[in-house]
Amino acid sequence: MQSAKKTMLTFSAQVGKLHQSGLSIDEINQHDSIYKLVKPLPGFEHSKSYLSDWIAEIIETEYTPVYPLTMTQLKSYVGFYPLGDNSIIEIVLDNKTLYAREKGKFSIELIPLSATHFDFKSWTQNDHLEFTLTQTGSVKSLLPVISKGSWNNRYFKPGTRVKL
Repeated sequence: MQSAKKTMLTFSAQVGKLHQSGLSIDEINQHDSIYKLVKPLPGFEHSKSYLSDWIAEIIETEYTPVYPLTMTQLKSYVGFYPLGDNSIIEIVLDNKTLYAREKGKFSIELIPLSATHFDFKSWTQNDHLEFTLTQTGSVKSLLPVISKGSWNNRYFKPGTRVKL
């Protein structure tokens, strides 16, 4: 287990290094240094078709630049965002990190990509939350943007949710 963990941490670091050098997911997937790391792993031959998915997930969750927000800005997103069917998305702040959650359904870390676009910290295709801000910068509402066929469709009901 320790050896596999070390390999995966090294793999993640190498993906980051190659991504930061400008290589695409496909180019990283074909890079010799990547295959040298993962080829010795048990089950690699059966799972190598997922390698580009793993690379994409690592890039999205570990190497996507975060949009800088002040603590005051982060706090402005905190609150309850209900939908008419009694579902409520709550945005919480924990140690300078925002999370979206709905009781009994999900809790997911949010990565700010702009003042209005927050990605989910997981490989979720293009799934994200879009916030609407007033002219003064206050948070007015949020809209879950969920890809067709995404597993998130089970948890995020469509519709704009006005902040309470």
